[in-house]
Amino acid sequence: MNNIPIDIGFHIIFLSVYFGIPMSLFLLLVKSYKSKANIFLGLLVLIFTIYSFPHYIFRMGGLEYFPHTIKMGVSTGLLLGPLTYFYIKACTQKDFKFGKWDWLHLLPFVADTLFHIPYYMLGAAEKIEIYKNLFFNGVHTELRIMQLLRVVSVVSYTLLGLRLVFNYRKHLSNTTSAIDKSYYKWLMFFCFIILFPIIFLILFAFTGFELINKNIIVTGFLMPILSSFFVALFKPEIFHSFPHQMPEPDSEEEQKKKYETSTLQEKQKDKLIEKLLAFIKVEKPYQESELTIGDLAERVDIPPHYLSQIINEKLKCTFLDFINEYRVEEAKEKLKEESYSNYTIIAIAYEAGFNSKTAFYTAFKKFTGTTPSQYRKSAIMA
Repeated sequence: MNNIPIDIGFHIIFLSVYFGIPMSLFLLLVKSYKSKANIFLGLLVLIFTIYSFPHYIFRMGGLEYFPHTIKMGVSTGLLLGPLTYFYIKACTQKDFKFGKWDWLHLLPFVADTLFHIPYYMLGAAEKIEIYKNLFFNGVHTELRIMQLLRVVSVVSYTLLGLRLVFNYRKHLSNTTSAIDKSYYKWLMFFCFIILFPIIFLILFAFTGFELINKNIIVTGFLMPILSSFFVALFKPEIFHSFPHQMPEPDSEEEQKKKYETSTLQEKQKDKLIEKLLAFIKVEKPYQESELTIGDLAERVDIPPHYLSQIINEKLKCTFLDFINEYRVEEAKEKLKEESYSNYTIIAIAYEAGFNSKTAFYTAFKKFTGTTPSQYRKSAIMA
Protein backbone atom coordinates (compact mmCIF):
# COMPACT_ATOMS: atom_id res chain seq x y z
CA MET A 1 0.00 0.00 0.00
CA ASN A 2 1.08 3.57 -0.68
CA ASN A 3 1.32 5.86 2.30
CA ILE A 4 -1.09 8.34 0.79
CA PRO A 5 -3.38 10.14 3.23
CA ILE A 6 -7.15 9.79 2.76
CA ASP A 7 -7.92 13.45 2.19
CA ILE A 8 -10.65 15.35 0.40
CA GLY A 9 -8.91 14.71 -2.92
CA PHE A 10 -9.35 10.97 -2.44
CA HIS A 11 -13.06 11.33 -1.76
CA ILE A 12 -13.49 13.46 -4.87
CA ILE A 13 -11.67 10.88 -6.99
CA PHE A 14 -13.72 8.12 -5.35
CA LEU A 15 -16.95 9.90 -6.35
CA SER A 16 -15.69 10.44 -9.91
CA VAL A 17 -15.08 6.73 -10.44
CA TYR A 18 -18.16 5.39 -8.66
CA PHE A 19 -20.55 7.85 -10.26
CA GLY A 20 -18.75 8.05 -13.61
CA ILE A 21 -18.74 4.36 -14.55
CA PRO A 22 -22.48 3.68 -14.06
CA MET A 23 -23.45 7.09 -15.46
CA SER A 24 -21.49 6.55 -18.67
CA LEU A 25 -22.90 3.03 -19.06
CA PHE A 26 -26.41 4.36 -18.47
CA LEU A 27 -26.06 7.00 -21.17
CA LEU A 28 -24.43 4.65 -23.65
CA LEU A 29 -26.50 1.51 -23.16
CA VAL A 30 -29.93 2.11 -21.64
CA LYS A 31 -32.26 2.01 -24.63
CA SER A 32 -35.25 3.71 -23.02
CA TYR A 33 -33.26 6.92 -22.83
CA LYS A 34 -30.82 6.33 -25.65
CA SER A 35 -30.35 9.03 -28.27
CA LYS A 36 -27.52 10.34 -30.41
CA ALA A 37 -26.92 13.18 -27.97
CA ASN A 38 -26.71 10.78 -25.02
CA ILE A 39 -24.00 8.75 -26.75
CA PHE A 40 -21.77 11.83 -26.98
CA LEU A 41 -22.52 12.77 -23.37
CA GLY A 42 -21.84 9.21 -22.24
CA LEU A 43 -18.45 9.27 -23.96
CA LEU A 44 -17.63 12.60 -22.28
CA VAL A 45 -18.51 11.22 -18.84
CA LEU A 46 -16.42 8.12 -19.59
CA ILE A 47 -13.39 10.26 -20.52
CA PHE A 48 -13.57 12.20 -17.25
CA THR A 49 -13.86 8.89 -15.41
CA ILE A 50 -10.80 7.53 -17.25
CA TYR A 51 -8.84 10.59 -16.14
CA SER A 52 -9.71 9.91 -12.51
CA PHE A 53 -9.26 6.12 -12.55
CA PRO A 54 -5.41 5.92 -12.27
CA HIS A 55 -5.47 8.38 -9.37
CA TYR A 56 -8.06 6.22 -7.62
CA ILE A 57 -5.98 3.07 -8.16
CA PHE A 58 -2.90 4.89 -6.83
CA ARG A 59 -4.72 6.09 -3.70
CA MET A 60 -5.98 2.54 -3.11
CA GLY A 61 -2.41 1.25 -3.27
CA GLY A 62 -2.95 -0.87 -6.36
CA LEU A 63 -1.04 1.03 -8.99
CA GLU A 64 1.62 -1.66 -9.27
CA TYR A 65 -1.15 -4.07 -10.30
CA PHE A 66 -2.55 -1.69 -12.93
CA PRO A 67 0.46 0.38 -14.04
CA HIS A 68 -0.71 0.70 -17.62
CA THR A 69 -3.75 2.71 -16.56
CA ILE A 70 -1.36 5.64 -16.00
CA LYS A 71 -1.92 8.29 -18.67
CA MET A 72 -4.65 6.03 -20.01
CA GLY A 73 -6.68 9.08 -20.92
CA VAL A 74 -3.93 11.49 -21.94
CA SER A 75 -4.84 11.58 -25.63
CA THR A 76 -8.57 11.63 -24.93
CA GLY A 77 -8.17 15.30 -24.00
CA LEU A 78 -8.38 15.98 -27.73
CA LEU A 79 -11.77 14.25 -27.81
CA LEU A 80 -13.36 16.51 -25.18
CA GLY A 81 -13.82 19.45 -27.55
CA PRO A 82 -15.32 17.57 -30.54
CA LEU A 83 -17.56 15.45 -28.30
CA THR A 84 -18.86 18.54 -26.49
CA TYR A 85 -19.58 20.25 -29.81
CA PHE A 86 -21.34 17.21 -31.29
CA TYR A 87 -23.32 16.67 -28.06
CA ILE A 88 -24.70 20.22 -28.30
CA LYS A 89 -25.29 19.84 -32.03
CA ALA A 90 -27.20 16.58 -31.53
CA CYS A 91 -29.31 18.23 -28.81
CA THR A 92 -30.24 21.34 -30.76
CA GLN A 93 -30.23 20.32 -34.43
CA LYS A 94 -33.12 18.48 -36.00
CA ASP A 95 -32.31 15.15 -37.71
CA PHE A 96 -28.65 15.40 -36.70
CA LYS A 97 -26.38 12.90 -38.42
CA PHE A 98 -22.72 12.19 -37.78
CA GLY A 99 -21.41 12.34 -41.33
CA LYS A 100 -18.26 10.93 -42.88
CA TRP A 101 -16.54 14.33 -42.85
CA ASP A 102 -17.17 14.66 -39.13
CA TRP A 103 -14.63 11.92 -38.50
CA LEU A 104 -11.95 14.44 -39.45
CA HIS A 105 -12.50 16.11 -36.08
CA LEU A 106 -10.97 13.03 -34.47
CA LEU A 107 -7.68 13.22 -36.40
CA PRO A 108 -5.87 15.26 -33.68
CA PHE A 109 -6.77 12.52 -31.18
CA VAL A 110 -5.37 9.84 -33.50
CA ALA A 111 -2.18 11.84 -34.11
CA ASP A 112 -1.69 12.44 -30.37
CA THR A 113 -2.20 8.75 -29.64
CA LEU A 114 0.49 7.84 -32.21
CA PHE A 115 2.77 10.48 -30.70
CA HIS A 116 2.50 8.77 -27.29
CA ILE A 117 3.31 5.26 -28.54
CA PRO A 118 6.86 5.44 -27.08
CA TYR A 119 5.35 6.15 -23.66
CA TYR A 120 2.82 3.33 -23.99
CA MET A 121 5.71 0.95 -24.73
CA LEU A 122 7.46 1.75 -21.44
CA GLY A 123 7.62 -0.84 -18.70
CA ALA A 124 5.47 -0.82 -15.57
CA ALA A 125 8.23 0.44 -13.25
CA GLU A 126 9.06 3.37 -15.53
CA LYS A 127 5.42 4.42 -15.76
CA ILE A 128 4.96 4.27 -12.00
CA GLU A 129 8.09 6.37 -11.48
CA ILE A 130 6.83 9.00 -13.94
CA TYR A 131 3.49 9.11 -12.15
CA LYS A 132 5.01 9.44 -8.68
CA ASN A 133 7.27 12.26 -9.88
CA LEU A 134 4.20 14.06 -11.13
CA PHE A 135 2.11 13.40 -8.03
CA PHE A 136 4.74 14.16 -5.37
CA ASN A 137 7.09 16.58 -7.12
CA GLY A 138 5.03 18.19 -9.87
CA VAL A 139 7.46 16.99 -12.53
CA HIS A 140 5.55 16.91 -15.82
CA THR A 141 7.29 15.04 -18.64
CA GLU A 142 4.91 16.00 -21.43
CA LEU A 143 5.66 18.88 -23.78
CA ARG A 144 3.79 22.02 -22.79
CA ILE A 145 2.88 22.71 -26.39
CA MET A 146 0.88 19.46 -26.41
CA GLN A 147 -0.95 20.50 -23.26
CA LEU A 148 -1.65 23.88 -24.76
CA LEU A 149 -3.01 22.32 -27.96
CA ARG A 150 -5.48 20.28 -25.90
CA VAL A 151 -6.66 23.39 -24.10
CA VAL A 152 -7.02 25.33 -27.36
CA SER A 153 -9.00 22.43 -28.83
CA VAL A 154 -11.44 22.20 -25.92
CA VAL A 155 -11.93 25.96 -25.68
CA SER A 156 -12.44 26.38 -29.43
CA TYR A 157 -14.98 23.59 -29.75
CA THR A 158 -16.81 24.68 -26.61
CA LEU A 159 -17.14 28.22 -27.95
CA LEU A 160 -18.56 26.77 -31.18
CA GLY A 161 -20.99 24.81 -29.02
CA LEU A 162 -22.02 27.94 -27.13
CA ARG A 163 -22.77 29.65 -30.43
CA LEU A 164 -25.14 26.80 -31.24
CA VAL A 165 -26.80 27.22 -27.83
CA PHE A 166 -27.37 30.94 -28.45
CA ASN A 167 -28.76 30.19 -31.92
CA TYR A 168 -31.05 27.57 -30.37
CA ARG A 169 -32.33 30.06 -27.80
CA LYS A 170 -33.03 32.56 -30.58
CA HIS A 171 -34.72 29.84 -32.62
CA LEU A 172 -37.04 29.04 -29.70
CA SER A 173 -38.10 32.68 -29.43
CA ASN A 174 -39.02 32.67 -33.13
CA THR A 175 -40.89 29.36 -33.21
CA THR A 176 -42.72 28.75 -29.92
CA SER A 177 -44.71 30.71 -27.37
CA ALA A 178 -43.75 28.47 -24.45
CA ILE A 179 -40.06 28.06 -23.74
CA ASP A 180 -38.61 25.65 -21.20
CA LYS A 181 -35.37 27.43 -20.42
CA SER A 182 -33.93 24.43 -18.60
CA TYR A 183 -32.86 22.83 -21.88
CA TYR A 184 -30.56 25.55 -23.19
CA LYS A 185 -29.51 26.54 -19.66
CA TRP A 186 -28.28 22.99 -19.14
CA LEU A 187 -26.18 23.22 -22.30
CA MET A 188 -24.71 26.57 -21.25
CA PHE A 189 -23.90 25.20 -17.80
CA PHE A 190 -22.37 22.08 -19.32
CA CYS A 191 -20.08 24.21 -21.50
CA PHE A 192 -18.87 25.98 -18.36
CA ILE A 193 -18.14 22.79 -16.45
CA ILE A 194 -16.26 21.39 -19.44
CA LEU A 195 -14.03 24.49 -19.57
CA PHE A 196 -13.54 24.71 -15.81
CA PRO A 197 -11.15 21.75 -15.31
CA ILE A 198 -9.33 22.40 -18.58
CA ILE A 199 -8.42 25.98 -17.68
CA PHE A 200 -7.16 24.98 -14.25
CA LEU A 201 -5.35 21.97 -15.68
CA ILE A 202 -3.25 24.17 -17.95
CA LEU A 203 -2.46 26.49 -15.05
CA PHE A 204 -1.46 23.43 -13.05
CA ALA A 205 0.75 22.14 -15.86
CA PHE A 206 2.55 25.46 -16.33
CA THR A 207 3.03 26.28 -12.65
CA GLY A 208 3.44 22.88 -11.04
CA PHE A 209 1.87 22.76 -7.60
CA GLU A 210 2.58 26.36 -6.73
CA LEU A 211 -0.58 28.11 -8.00
CA ILE A 212 -3.35 25.55 -8.39
CA ASN A 213 -4.36 23.07 -5.70
CA LYS A 214 -4.66 19.50 -6.98
CA ASN A 215 -8.09 19.16 -5.40
CA ILE A 216 -9.40 21.92 -7.67
CA ILE A 217 -8.32 19.87 -10.68
CA VAL A 218 -9.96 16.64 -9.54
CA THR A 219 -13.10 18.56 -8.54
CA GLY A 220 -13.24 19.94 -12.06
CA PHE A 221 -13.24 16.42 -13.50
CA LEU A 222 -15.96 15.38 -11.07
CA MET A 223 -18.33 18.23 -11.99
CA PRO A 224 -19.47 16.95 -15.44
CA ILE A 225 -20.05 13.50 -13.96
CA LEU A 226 -22.11 14.65 -10.97
CA SER A 227 -23.97 17.24 -13.06
CA SER A 228 -25.08 14.55 -15.51
CA PHE A 229 -26.12 12.33 -12.61
CA PHE A 230 -28.27 15.00 -10.95
CA VAL A 231 -29.85 15.99 -14.25
CA ALA A 232 -30.79 12.33 -14.80
CA LEU A 233 -32.26 12.30 -11.30
CA PHE A 234 -34.20 15.57 -11.28
CA LYS A 235 -34.69 16.48 -14.97
CA PRO A 236 -34.68 13.16 -16.89
CA GLU A 237 -36.46 14.71 -19.89
CA ILE A 238 -33.12 16.36 -20.75
CA PHE A 239 -32.06 12.93 -21.99
CA HIS A 240 -34.97 12.76 -24.41
CA SER A 241 -35.19 14.81 -27.60
CA PHE A 242 -34.87 18.57 -27.11
CA PRO A 243 -38.04 20.48 -28.04
CA HIS A 244 -38.26 22.57 -31.22
CA GLN A 245 -34.84 21.66 -32.56
CA MET A 246 -33.27 23.83 -35.26
CA PRO A 247 -33.30 22.69 -38.90
CA GLU A 248 -29.86 22.03 -40.32
CA PRO A 249 -28.62 25.46 -41.54
CA ASP A 250 -27.43 24.20 -44.89
CA SER A 251 -30.32 21.87 -45.64
CA GLU A 252 -32.20 22.16 -48.93
CA GLU A 253 -35.35 22.96 -46.96
CA GLU A 254 -33.72 25.97 -45.31
CA GLN A 255 -32.19 27.20 -48.54
CA LYS A 256 -35.58 26.96 -50.24
CA LYS A 257 -37.18 28.94 -47.44
CA LYS A 258 -34.59 31.69 -47.70
CA TYR A 259 -35.17 31.91 -51.44
CA GLU A 260 -38.95 32.02 -51.11
CA THR A 261 -38.76 34.61 -48.33
CA SER A 262 -36.65 36.93 -50.45
CA THR A 263 -39.50 37.20 -53.01
CA LEU A 264 -42.04 38.59 -50.53
CA GLN A 265 -42.93 42.18 -51.46
CA GLU A 266 -43.84 44.98 -49.05
CA LYS A 267 -47.49 45.09 -50.13
CA GLN A 268 -47.73 41.36 -49.59
CA LYS A 269 -46.22 41.74 -46.13
CA ASP A 270 -48.78 44.40 -45.22
CA LYS A 271 -51.66 42.20 -46.36
CA LEU A 272 -50.35 39.22 -44.45
CA ILE A 273 -49.88 41.29 -41.28
CA GLU A 274 -53.43 42.58 -41.58
CA LYS A 275 -54.68 39.01 -42.01
CA LEU A 276 -52.65 37.81 -39.04
CA LEU A 277 -53.76 40.56 -36.63
CA ALA A 278 -57.42 40.09 -37.59
CA PHE A 279 -57.14 36.36 -36.92
CA ILE A 280 -55.42 36.93 -33.55
CA LYS A 281 -58.11 39.40 -32.46
CA VAL A 282 -61.00 37.09 -33.27
CA GLU A 283 -59.67 33.60 -32.55
CA LYS A 284 -57.30 34.43 -29.65
CA PRO A 285 -54.88 31.53 -30.32
CA TYR A 286 -52.46 33.01 -27.78
CA GLN A 287 -54.61 31.47 -25.04
CA GLU A 288 -53.11 28.10 -25.98
CA SER A 289 -49.99 27.72 -23.86
CA GLU A 290 -48.18 25.38 -26.27
CA LEU A 291 -48.84 27.41 -29.41
CA THR A 292 -46.02 27.22 -31.99
CA ILE A 293 -45.43 29.23 -35.12
CA GLY A 294 -46.22 26.12 -37.15
CA ASP A 295 -49.62 25.74 -35.45
CA LEU A 296 -50.48 29.40 -35.99
CA ALA A 297 -49.26 29.37 -39.59
CA GLU A 298 -51.49 26.43 -40.44
CA ARG A 299 -54.57 28.01 -38.88
CA VAL A 300 -54.08 31.48 -40.36
CA ASP A 301 -53.08 29.95 -43.71
CA ILE A 302 -49.71 31.71 -44.00
CA PRO A 303 -46.53 29.69 -44.74
CA PRO A 304 -44.42 29.44 -41.55
CA HIS A 305 -41.37 31.13 -43.11
CA TYR A 306 -43.54 34.05 -44.29
CA LEU A 307 -45.18 34.30 -40.88
CA SER A 308 -41.82 34.42 -39.14
CA GLN A 309 -40.56 37.04 -41.57
CA ILE A 310 -43.48 39.44 -41.23
CA ILE A 311 -43.45 39.20 -37.42
CA ASN A 312 -39.72 39.93 -37.33
CA GLU A 313 -39.65 42.61 -40.02
CA LYS A 314 -43.02 44.37 -39.74
CA LEU A 315 -43.68 44.04 -36.02
CA LYS A 316 -40.01 44.15 -34.98
CA CYS A 317 -40.26 41.34 -32.46
CA THR A 318 -39.89 37.62 -32.03
CA PHE A 319 -42.78 35.17 -32.19
CA LEU A 320 -42.50 34.68 -28.43
CA ASP A 321 -42.81 38.41 -27.69
CA PHE A 322 -45.61 38.78 -30.25
CA ILE A 323 -47.74 36.13 -28.54
CA ASN A 324 -46.78 37.09 -24.98
CA GLU A 325 -47.79 40.71 -25.52
CA TYR A 326 -51.32 39.59 -26.34
CA ARG A 327 -51.32 37.34 -23.31
CA VAL A 328 -50.19 40.20 -21.06
CA GLU A 329 -52.91 42.46 -22.45
CA GLU A 330 -55.55 39.84 -21.70
CA ALA A 331 -54.14 39.31 -18.21
CA LYS A 332 -54.26 43.07 -17.61
CA GLU A 333 -57.95 43.17 -18.53
CA LYS A 334 -58.77 40.27 -16.24
CA LEU A 335 -56.77 41.78 -13.36
CA LYS A 336 -58.99 44.87 -13.62
CA GLU A 337 -62.30 43.04 -13.97
CA GLU A 338 -64.39 42.60 -10.85
CA SER A 339 -65.59 39.19 -12.06
CA TYR A 340 -62.01 37.94 -11.74
CA SER A 341 -61.36 39.46 -8.31
CA ASN A 342 -61.56 36.02 -6.66
CA TYR A 343 -59.05 34.54 -9.13
CA THR A 344 -55.43 34.22 -8.11
CA ILE A 345 -52.87 35.96 -10.27
CA ILE A 346 -51.43 32.67 -11.49
CA ALA A 347 -54.92 31.42 -12.42
CA ILE A 348 -55.39 34.52 -14.57
CA ALA A 349 -51.96 33.90 -16.11
CA TYR A 350 -52.97 30.38 -17.13
CA GLU A 351 -56.25 31.63 -18.62
CA ALA A 352 -54.31 34.18 -20.66
CA GLY A 353 -52.13 31.41 -22.12
CA PHE A 354 -49.02 31.34 -19.94
CA ASN A 355 -47.82 27.95 -18.76
CA SER A 356 -45.71 29.01 -15.78
CA LYS A 357 -45.56 31.68 -13.10
CA THR A 358 -42.00 32.62 -14.02
CA ALA A 359 -42.81 33.14 -17.71
CA PHE A 360 -45.84 35.24 -16.79
CA TYR A 361 -44.05 37.51 -14.34
CA THR A 362 -41.11 37.99 -16.70
CA ALA A 363 -43.33 38.91 -19.66
CA PHE A 364 -45.64 41.11 -17.57
CA LYS A 365 -42.75 43.12 -16.18
CA LYS A 366 -41.25 43.43 -19.66
CA PHE A 367 -44.39 44.87 -21.27
CA THR A 368 -45.79 46.91 -18.35
CA GLY A 369 -42.79 47.81 -16.23
CA THR A 370 -44.55 46.58 -13.11
CA THR A 371 -45.52 43.30 -11.46
CA PRO A 372 -49.00 41.72 -11.79
CA SER A 373 -49.76 42.24 -8.10
CA GLN A 374 -48.77 45.91 -8.26
CA TYR A 375 -50.84 46.36 -11.40
CA ARG A 376 -53.90 44.74 -9.81
CA LYS A 377 -53.52 46.85 -6.69
CA SER A 378 -53.26 50.10 -8.67
CA ALA A 379 -56.22 49.10 -10.85
CA ILE A 380 -58.40 48.50 -7.77
CA MET A 381 -57.40 51.85 -6.26
CA ALA A 382 -58.08 53.74 -9.50
